[in-house]
Amino acid sequence: AAKFTVQAATSATAITAIAPTTLLATRTSGLKLTFAGAAGAGDRALLVASASSCVGQSPTVDVSSGTGYFTVASAGTYKLCFRQGGGSDSIEQTGVTVTAAATTSAETFSTLTPASVSASTATSITFFPNPATGDKAEFVTSGTACPGAPATDISSGSATFTLGSTGTWELCLSTTAGGVVKQTSP
Repeated sequence: AAKFTVQAATSATAITAIAPTTLLATRTSGLKLTFAGAAGAGDRALLVASASSCVGQSPTVDVSSGTGYFTVASAGTYKLCFRQGGGSDSIEQTGVTVTAAATTSAETFSTLTPASVSASTATSITFFPNPATGDKAEFVTSGTACPGAPATDISSGSATFTLGSTGTWELCLSTTAGGVVKQTSP
């Protein structure tokens, strides 16, 4: 006899929060989003425009580790559709939204590698998710204003920087979306 398992519907409060809550629209590779809540084996998620319904959607991003990589096509507010592992539904998560900015976001990159460098030593730094064509960056000492136009092209995904002194440095980013923004993440 053919058998299959029927499980409870996905809860609308399975995911209670997501971070960061702002990303840059039209990035070519996804931004890593971290979930608070019950993520488990086989869990999937999807971001849809706030005016859209999660019903009938097929979440495809694996979030079983509590994180997932997402990309959106245009600026706006997006809600999270979630499916627990083994399920077939797609349920909007109550109060969990992400805003996609049309201009440079302060949370464009989730990872810089390496995480620390030696003073006055030219070091290749890799940005993730991958920068887009036209992205430029500069590092400034903590508390210093960003330059009007960062000059170092990072569109290949990495660039060499020489940071002249010890201490905390901050990343300033310029994208074709406009503006120069000091990054708050990572």
